[in-house]
Amino acid sequence: MRRACVWSGEARGAPGTWRPLSPRAWRVRNDRFGVQLRGAANPRPGADGGDGFFRDGDVYYDIGANVGAYALVAAKHFRGKVQVYAFEPSFPTFKQLCTNVALNDCQGSITPLQVALSDRTGVEVLNYSSLLPGSALHALGQAVDYKGDKFQPVVKQAVLAYALDDLIRQFSLPLPTHIKLDVDGIELSILEGAVKTLASASLRSVLVEILEGDPHSAVMVSLLERSGLKFQSKHKYIHGGDTGPSSRIYNYIFHR
Repeated sequence: MRRACVWSGEARGAPGTWRPLSPRAWRVRNDRFGVQLRGAANPRPGADGGDGFFRDGDVYYDIGANVGAYALVAAKHFRGKVQVYAFEPSFPTFKQLCTNVALNDCQGSITPLQVALSDRTGVEVLNYSSLLPGSALHALGQAVDYKGDKFQPVVKQAVLAYALDDLIRQFSLPLPTHIKLDVDGIELSILEGAVKTLASASLRSVLVEILEGDPHSAVMVSLLERSGLKFQSKHKYIHGGDTGPSSRIYNYIFHR
């Protein structure tokens, strides 16, 4: 099996190089930090269950895929037997995501979609914090970051946004078995546009980024639990530090 790779370096303005994703540690760099994903068993950070958690034929929705680190791990480790849909609306990052998919011969198992997700379907404004590939902290709709603070976008772009339920119905996409949701602040809106999907018996797990203490966090937990999902565990954001808003960021994992 060919080792997975990602294109790195470009996000910090350095000459780009191909970086292999080794069998035990995958690396990808974006504009904020270098991320190391350890353990080949799971493409989801902090997930329990090992190889037995994912099954042949599962469908994995990577919402907020960035340059594809988790999507690539899912596709390569499970040898194409898990179908991945990677959602990334940012045009410079989407280009890099597609490059990484092609580099790793994952076209058959990863479907990149340059679509924003929200609570409704229509044309929305994506406010860019940066145009560097791999950058994050963009905002759909209002130019407000995950802390609730306004920011001045470097670019505003009209993008096609879908409620996930609408997207699945309109294009006959397979229902997800697993969802990873990390979009820097509009997680609640995306969940509210995915009520039918979340209630589907085929959905076995959801990982969502939660800012503890934020008013939306309790609403998200309640929405997921009403959908029949049970809270299993939470895992602290490793770059969050001990103080400030980032210190309250966790990945919450729900199972059915």
